[in-house]
Amino acid sequence: MTAGLCATSVAACEPATPSPERADVQVGETSATNPIAAPSCAADQLTGTLEPGSPGAGQRYATLVLTNKSGPACTVDGYGDLRLADADDTALPTDSWREPDPAPTPVVLAQGDAAQRELHWTVVRAPEEPADGPCQPEPERLEVTPPDRAGLIPVPWSFGPVCQHGWLGGGAYTAR
Repeated sequence: MTAGLCATSVAACEPATPSPERADVQVGETSATNPIAAPSCAADQLTGTLEPGSPGAGQRYATLVLTNKSGPACTVDGYGDLRLADADDTALPTDSWREPDPAPTPVVLAQGDAAQRELHWTVVRAPEEPADGPCQPEPERLEVTPPDRAGLIPVPWSFGPVCQHGWLGGGAYTAR
């Protein structure tokens, strides 16, 4: 099911090291050849939302949107980390993975600008998941860690359980 995908522990799929700052990069611009013009976004600079995608054949999709709510510009470059959690702040099974397309490119966010990441998961049970009831506990939120940073951005989750032991992932952030 994950052929051609990069697991979060695979070094080849890690975001590239940011290049030195340059003044000629435009806010909101993304380019593999343009270095970062602003520091990495910290969790407390961002808000997150999930927009539902079109489901089909046991597959589910949503767009994760991170918006810069702070004054200074900052950069999102890569994948970050994802963790599902319940109402009691308990981490739920999450098998976060990284798809190589789209590849990481710096997205500079001025205040109010956003970056997005397409997410994909399944509601098809793994053989060892319960046959009756939900395949996994239902998350209350998705906890997002921005690329190259620590801290969590809580994002409400209303999409039901994530089967296959919390198998959830997608490509890198892109400009919105």
